[in-house]
Amino acid sequence: MQASEILDYAQTNWSDYYKTVTEISINKKTQQPLVKSDFRMYDFDDIVKNLFPQNTPTSADGLILIPRKTILVEFKSGFFKKITKGNFKSDKAICEHLNAICSSYWELFFKKQKLETQDLIDSLKLKAVESYTIVEKHIAPICSGSTVCHISLIVVIDCNSDDGIEDTLAELSGKSIRSNQCSAVRDSLRRYWGRQDVLGNPYYYLDLQVMSPIEFQHYLNSIS
Repeated sequence: MQASEILDYAQTNWSDYYKTVTEISINKKTQQPLVKSDFRMYDFDDIVKNLFPQNTPTSADGLILIPRKTILVEFKSGFFKKITKGNFKSDKAICEHLNAICSSYWELFFKKQKLETQDLIDSLKLKAVESYTIVEKHIAPICSGSTVCHISLIVVIDCNSDDGIEDTLAELSGKSIRSNQCSAVRDSLRRYWGRQDVLGNPYYYLDLQVMSPIEFQHYLNSIS
């Protein structure tokens, strides 16, 4: 399936799903967008709901269609933490009843954070797999009759912008870095990109990027 084929199909059939990034990236709990931009993409969630009105699978939020490239985009909030092990200040964590740090409380606090982050990552894994399958098994055959898909995935998370830049520079230089949110998410999704079957045909995503909101805005500017 060529990017131009799905783009032609989208322009004819999906005009109702063509929305701004601001609209598509709105967090349903806070009603605030993760990324504010007038750049327009297709609302992949709504497309999937239309394809599967019952037993709707999980899906990425957006679909960017540009010449020679098909990009699924997922916006995920909840990774940013005000208090982390890295910025924890013991002098501000004194229990007023003990007049000392309650180690049991903070142990549970950081354990809860870790579990919440893992839940977010598990959700991203499921969305990555099911979104690809939807394009490969349902959308590609409709658009071109082929199930050979060349798709990229971008995950935008509410991490510190420095994490995203650090992760990108480390990837370009081939060096490892200390763990941060962007690198942790990217590593967790590594099995879903750059794969080939026994015949040498690619499957899953051609490339996968994890970005901060600011990085994603810069990326949108580069392809506008």
